[in-house]
Amino acid sequence: MCLYFRYASTAYSSNQEDQSFMVLTILELWIALDKFACASYPLLISYSPEVPLDKGENGKALLRHLLFRKADDLARLKAVDAYIRERRHYSKYDISVFSNKSSSQSFCSKFYDSPAGAGAGMPAMRERIEKDADKKRQVVLAELRVEMKKYRVLTERIEALEHLHGDEEDSELCQFLGLHTGEEEPMVIDGEPYAVQSDGFVRPGRHRESMGFKECRFDESPIPFLQELIGLRRKGTGYLPTHLGKIVHGRLLTADDIDY
Repeated sequence: MCLYFRYASTAYSSNQEDQSFMVLTILELWIALDKFACASYPLLISYSPEVPLDKGENGKALLRHLLFRKADDLARLKAVDAYIRERRHYSKYDISVFSNKSSSQSFCSKFYDSPAGAGAGMPAMRERIEKDADKKRQVVLAELRVEMKKYRVLTERIEALEHLHGDEEDSELCQFLGLHTGEEEPMVIDGEPYAVQSDGFVRPGRHRESMGFKECRFDESPIPFLQELIGLRRKGTGYLPTHLGKIVHGRLLTADDIDY
């Protein structure tokens, strides 16, 4: 049908009557295909054929602008008009059959719930996808628990140490600074988009690919905040660090975190 339109539209470009024959022929071909499709998938009958017939439908009236002189051609046109009107009469869903919107009336949703969808193995496919995603999600959560445990151990070690105050800060002499300078890299957890998004605790980052792996990175390392806090306490200043209100390793920093 597309091949016919490609050649016929060029050949009949200068003749209005020939163009009308072209449109009528294409519609008759479409009707034959539509009958076959509706016989194979009866659910299609519930959706409009979306062929504009009357003026006022998006400003179009496809069949009203065709030019014919013979009675046989007009009879063919009448048959096409009657078929399209009958199809529209039995349609009961307002949404387009081609719509990809998430709706209970969409063709995708209705087909999934129909016997044809079950026969095509769609519920079984969904179950396999969810099981596979759940396995990958558990792997991501296990990685998260390991990294959070490392962070808690590091925090406990930091809280047990004291910062040595002097004219210059030396991480080799001060265990407090030495511990921080060795842990400056933020924690990174990779996982499937579906697996990460299905959990309310993990906050995934930006998609690398629509269906590929993505990076889930905690917003920032606590090192800059701690270094700034050390400098403020050492200098005896009274204003709050600029990192307050930010997320540091999954936790919101507040003024209560500062020991004056």
